[in-house]
Amino acid sequence: MGMSLCGAWAQRNKNKEQAETPPLEVVKPAALASDSLGKIRRPLPPEDLARQKVFHNMEEALIIPDSVYLMDFPQFCCSELPKDMEKLIHLQSLFMGSSGLVVLDARVGTFQNLQILDLKYNNLEDLPSALANLKNLRSLNLQKTGFAKFRPSSGNCPASRN
Repeated sequence: MGMSLCGAWAQRNKNKEQAETPPLEVVKPAALASDSLGKIRRPLPPEDLARQKVFHNMEEALIIPDSVYLMDFPQFCCSELPKDMEKLIHLQSLFMGSSGLVVLDARVGTFQNLQILDLKYNNLEDLPSALANLKNLRSLNLQKTGFAKFRPSSGNCPASRN
């Protein structure tokens, strides 16, 4: 007995796909850091991060939020994290020194790739426990914030690493 109609259809489609599929492109490992669905990427290696654009305001960053790895806010720009900041899911370095920051809310814990958080020279009232969620955090600058001797209560918080 011959192949069923469903089996013949599947074989035809498989043959057609093989004929139409272009050869695969070789991709460098650094380029593999993203996917087309906007999911959180792995942190970029330092050499690739150094070539990224530094954004200085949210309006500019929100035009292409999937391409924002570095944010450096100007002095006296904001008393809290800007609205829609959590859309910058690939953020690795956030510089908010002397920005006028008074409140650092729990949204800071959503930046899974954040490695550098610079909050120096701000009058922070409190630090959120969400800092413990920043598993890639290597540097937390709290100079002149009133939290220079801050030690997280959780031993798992990367901010406690030397």
